[in-house]
Amino acid sequence: MRDEAGQRGVLLRLVSLASDNVKKLATAMSRLQVMRSPNSRQQVLDWVTERNPDFHPSRSNRDLEEITSFIRACKTDDESFDLLLEAIEMYSPGDDPDLSELKKLVNELLPRAALTKEEFKGFLALKPDTIVGRDKLAVGIRKALPAEASREGRDLNPANAREAMLLILDAPSPTEGLRRLLRFVNWLADSAAVLCDDPSIAGQLRELGGRVGRAHGVSTPQVSEEDTGADSRLAEQRSGSPEPANPGESEHAEREVIGPERPQYLVGDNDIAPATLSSHERALRELGDALERIAPRIFRDPRIRRRELAAANKALGSLDPLMTALRAAAEEETHQPIRDDLWQLDDNLRRHHQAVSQELAALAGVRSERAARSPCDRLADEAVDLLDAGRQAIDHVT
Repeated sequence: MRDEAGQRGVLLRLVSLASDNVKKLATAMSRLQVMRSPNSRQQVLDWVTERNPDFHPSRSNRDLEEITSFIRACKTDDESFDLLLEAIEMYSPGDDPDLSELKKLVNELLPRAALTKEEFKGFLALKPDTIVGRDKLAVGIRKALPAEASREGRDLNPANAREAMLLILDAPSPTEGLRRLLRFVNWLADSAAVLCDDPSIAGQLRELGGRVGRAHGVSTPQVSEEDTGADSRLAEQRSGSPEPANPGESEHAEREVIGPERPQYLVGDNDIAPATLSSHERALRELGDALERIAPRIFRDPRIRRRELAAANKALGSLDPLMTALRAAAEEETHQPIRDDLWQLDDNLRRHHQAVSQELAALAGVRSERAARSPCDRLADEAVDLLDAGRQAIDHVT
């Protein structure tokens, strides 16, 4: 259980640990001699608080109740639980079978992420909660998770960015969890480029994300110097600096920030080079990029709003050949149940296509950033469904 200078993976599921699992852990701890009496528990507590002064569990004269409070107090930070385990191990005989059972239960209930605690601290030190509010975290989570994972009944309304990151890290494998987190960090960086008064925050997030990705052998989208320059120019304009002599320069800078030329999560494997994509795959990727740029911030400027909505509608139209090909495949198929599946997919694709078209039409009448928030959220939800249906369609026509 011992930690090497924060290099162990972050514990997952602790923040959302169900009551029955808290009880299982507390019961397992209560079987250990060091946790059976108030005096020895105090010894454990003193050891933990000496290393983490912010650990303040509720106290109780009842053994199991106090142990339970120790576990619950660990949910709000990323150090105390490992420290608690380390103290218990240190004050227990190494061959204690109850200690082995506790270790086994911890491994079963609380898997670890590839991201280390020190790396996690680095992201939290950049204060992501000051970049986006709690009400926007669900948007970032949807961008980080594959479409199918975002529909697994997960709570997409975490209390803060820390909880959002822990949710994202909890994936079928540690590597996939880290890959999803880095997508979320890229989304935070894009948001920081537009929303933060300090333009360096976006660069710091991208630099840290790239460093973490390299340390674990996980590729992340690269940001060009041109993108970074666009972030700085936009921040200068927002802080009240004089407008550039060329009006188009401001619009170009904001376009770079609003629509960075980076593949987005919505359209599948971002590591595939555009040259290797089929025409249907390119159309779907371009649609994903165009829909990604429809965000409340573009409604600050009527020119940008009109341009981005027009680009999204044009990209939506480029999906027509895919829909035609899918319908032709359904008409030509003679085997059941494949034929029924194709017709069902055709219906889904057209229905989601129409829904996105309607949301874009509704946004054409919106004139302020505030009024655009709810419609943009609805569009983002519909976009996930449309692009998911598009990917399935491509699998059947290519």
